[in-house]
Amino acid sequence: MVSSGLFVNLCIFSFFVSIMIAIRIFLLQRLAHKYKWMSGIYASIVSAILMVYSVTYQQITYDLRFLPLILTVLYFGYRAGAVAGITMAVCSIYLESHWLLTILILIFTFLFSLPLIRYKKQFSLLKQSLLCFFLHFIVHVLLTNYFWNTPIQSPFYSEIEYLVFGILGLGVAVATIEFYRKFYAVAEEAAYAGSDSCKDEEDSFFVRIMKKELEYTKEQLESFINHHMDAVIITDLEGQILRVNEAYEKVYGWKSHEVIGKKYYDIAGAFSKDVHENIKKTVAEKEAINRVEVVRARKDGSLVDLRITISPIFNGKDELVGLSGVCVDISEAKKAKQELDLLHRKLKESELKYRTLFEYANDAIYLLEIGSDHFPARFVEVNEAGCKRFGYTREELLSMPCHGIIPRDSDIVQKTVEQIRNGNLSFTLQSQFTFKSGEIKKLEYSGKLFNIEKKKCFLLFQETGQST
Repeated sequence: MVSSGLFVNLCIFSFFVSIMIAIRIFLLQRLAHKYKWMSGIYASIVSAILMVYSVTYQQITYDLRFLPLILTVLYFGYRAGAVAGITMAVCSIYLESHWLLTILILIFTFLFSLPLIRYKKQFSLLKQSLLCFFLHFIVHVLLTNYFWNTPIQSPFYSEIEYLVFGILGLGVAVATIEFYRKFYAVAEEAAYAGSDSCKDEEDSFFVRIMKKELEYTKEQLESFINHHMDAVIITDLEGQILRVNEAYEKVYGWKSHEVIGKKYYDIAGAFSKDVHENIKKTVAEKEAINRVEVVRARKDGSLVDLRITISPIFNGKDELVGLSGVCVDISEAKKAKQELDLLHRKLKESELKYRTLFEYANDAIYLLEIGSDHFPARFVEVNEAGCKRFGYTREELLSMPCHGIIPRDSDIVQKTVEQIRNGNLSFTLQSQFTFKSGEIKKLEYSGKLFNIEKKKCFLLFQETGQST
């Protein structure tokens, strides 16, 4: 049985792990990080001591010498592991007769440990170390029992004991080291929190935050200026142009590199120097110049209508440091307004002509609204001749329903409704009509059907000469 010997190895291994942590805390706090090769030498010394206290059962040696190698590779990298492996190989040559078998197992264990370094972030160190030891155990069993000329194969239960004690050793070591690392990190943070360097770092931290906020604000301002649909220009107090956007280039025809650095009033078509001074005095009193319409010349000499707003730019001390202008191209809007004014004027002229013709026509003209039943509902408009024909004033006709003046069963209404129902849009009819005075006359009238504001209307012309 090898349990007692492996237990001694486990105790020795755990003791030296604790010694390593004590050295790390009290003697050389940064040693393991700055001189990783010394960690490899320490691991090889521990392995050599474990070899000395190994146990031999049926001509096969059992100990935990490979655990320091596995931990060194995983915690300190392949260089420290190489130092530990080489030193272990030298110790094995001097301490053992079957040193070649040990070196072969050592090489394969080291090679199997290297790929696990790349996956530190994906697996915990405990899982990595156990996986590496399990691969080492397979190599150990295969080389010892099948690929090496040994006089007798190792018993199965002895190999299981070796596997169990190896897992226990790695578990104790990893748990101890990880507990120390977390505890030491917390202690360092607590000690560092009260130091002056921490305060300086906090100040620099807030400075970095402020810089990021300033950069973010600058990016927003740049985006606002560049993507503004209207022309934007920024100048200093002397009128020197500091910034223009793409819309400015389109409106004025000047490229940014042609105007930046120049005085604004030196550019053709811009404000004069006197006007610039007056603007500066106005905005210095924190009064923006809002929506002033001006005409300016482009680079090619053509004129453009603009609506300009000029605002002051103040620094943190409330001092005036520059001017910003937003120029809106209103050329199309003014052109559209002029066209609309012209149209309104023509409409008024047309309306005046229509009203004159309508009012002073010798023929009676009536505009009637047609109801859903195709009967005339009311008078919409009537001229003076039409009022005289019926013997009513204009106000009376417009306020009365049609059937109050022209009965629905009259011949003239029946013929008109028949034409409308037949879908005739224009027609001429003759009919007799009894007027308010009791006089019966034969009338000839023409009508046209059309829509006004989604209402069906009927325009009726009655020639005076046709009355009898």
